[in-house]
Amino acid sequence: MLYLVVFDEENVQTLVDDAIDYAHNVFLVARTSEKLDKSDYAQIVPFTLFPSPYPREMFKEAIDVAKAMSLLYFRVSRDFEFLKMVYKDVLELDESETIRNYMKICEEVLNEGIKQPMTIYLQRADYFVNVREDGAEKKYELKQIEVNGGSVGGANGIPTRIAKLHVRTLTKAGIPNLPEDVLPKNPNAKAGAAEALLHAWRLYKQKFTHSNPIIVNLVLKAKSYWHFLKRYDEYEIEQLSKNNVKVTYVAWGECKRDLTMDDDFTLRLKGQAVAVFYTNIVITGVKFTPQDLETLKMIERSTAIKSLSLFYELSVSKKVQQTLSLPGMVERFFPDPKEAPMVATRKTNPTK
Repeated sequence: MLYLVVFDEENVQTLVDDAIDYAHNVFLVARTSEKLDKSDYAQIVPFTLFPSPYPREMFKEAIDVAKAMSLLYFRVSRDFEFLKMVYKDVLELDESETIRNYMKICEEVLNEGIKQPMTIYLQRADYFVNVREDGAEKKYELKQIEVNGGSVGGANGIPTRIAKLHVRTLTKAGIPNLPEDVLPKNPNAKAGAAEALLHAWRLYKQKFTHSNPIIVNLVLKAKSYWHFLKRYDEYEIEQLSKNNVKVTYVAWGECKRDLTMDDDFTLRLKGQAVAVFYTNIVITGVKFTPQDLETLKMIERSTAIKSLSLFYELSVSKKVQQTLSLPGMVERFFPDPKEAPMVATRKTNPTK
């Protein structure tokens, strides 16, 4: 399928202006760098005027391998001996006190017994297409360059709104009604994170008898470019639950002051049971005081469903990804010999 559209500068600018207006109207906005603490100033998030071409076979491969990739990092997070092996050299360095403290907390939690009834894994995998010269023929290969946990971006509705914007700009450019296999709409990404958090809340409520448990969203940065996206998850949870689930935002200082844990490991915020403790930013680079670490350990020991758990934080680091790119490492986590090659052939050695 080939389309040829001729633009002049005036037509392009008209499309750009229309796309900017549309972006503001469909929530494709962020705070400005000059006013990171103010919501009455907003700018559009970066986007392309038209969708970028991507080889269909590579796109399908990324979808087909997604479940296996999620299983890989889930299994890594449950294999503490593997994590100790990965971080062995790192733990011997003086500057690795943060990782050392996190590993110590995880070991204590394991020895005591994990109390949360389930876990949530929000994961984003980034891919490039590698072009390999095979004589005169070029071969395309899908290569995963990075995995992110927690801060997953695409699970908060941006892809679906970008897709709608692209449908609009393409239509205005004279290319209407593209089929789904040419321009995927990805409707399931509209509320991916919100649906996962709400599902966890419901399972927690089935398991425990606490009335009206809450979802706690930890805010590590009060001044955030992506502030509106954090609120988006809250609004989706309100809509999906018909306003029956409360989302509470807390800063780290409030966690130290207001979080407590009962003898039965129930986590509470000002006396209210916490069903889900959600952190949408990786904290492995954050240096905590001894009091901070005690609070972090209390959260990990509790029955609250963590996303991310500290175990998962440690399993998606660059160090782990580098180790998994080595021969034979992926096979450790896939007893089915058919699954391991599917994952291993798409791994690269990410830079630090």
